[in-house]
Amino acid sequence: ILASAHDAAAMMHAVEASPPDLILLASGLRSVSAVDLVAVLRTHSYFRNVPCALLVEDAKGESRAQYADADAIFRRDADTFILRSRLLMLLERGRRERQLRAMDVSTGVLTHAALLRATEREIATAGRAQSTLAVIRIEVNNPIRLRLTRGADALDLAQRILARAMRETLRQSDIVGQLCDNVFLGLLPACDTSSALSKLAALVNVSS
Repeated sequence: ILASAHDAAAMMHAVEASPPDLILLASGLRSVSAVDLVAVLRTHSYFRNVPCALLVEDAKGESRAQYADADAIFRRDADTFILRSRLLMLLERGRRERQLRAMDVSTGVLTHAALLRATEREIATAGRAQSTLAVIRIEVNNPIRLRLTRGADALDLAQRILARAMRETLRQSDIVGQLCDNVFLGLLPACDTSSALSKLAALVNVSS
């Protein structure tokens, strides 16, 4: 992915185009070292928690890499089996952590931050493919009044019902997330206006 990148900005665009579960840096760019690239990645909200490993040439490189904010440092002459095992452990850890952060436990849909990242990704994908992307917005009416008249747990219950309705009604390829307390979005890749309106009507019937 990073082979054609010439600077840190190009590298970030390349990684964003294909979000990874693990980043392994074997060398730097023309003007930025691999150690500095780790620092660049750590400033990005999306990749801050993606496991990042450094592959260094020798003991000198290993010593310098100790100052990097990397999750692991490997020598190029390391045993292949050990290297593979540790990378797989990092990969699995990264997947688990990202899944926990991205999914709201109560509703089973994407959190606010994860939804924003997914929206950016889907917009970029639709742009590259010159395809359509429909967005459905559904919200719980009068959340403050709902809390006052039905109790503190009423809004939580309404959120769960609405989220479940969206998960069950939309396609498996669609993305559902919670924008704020009472607002949910559905991202429908390759979906035209007519199909999106049909899905919206089905959601209204299910959740009403």
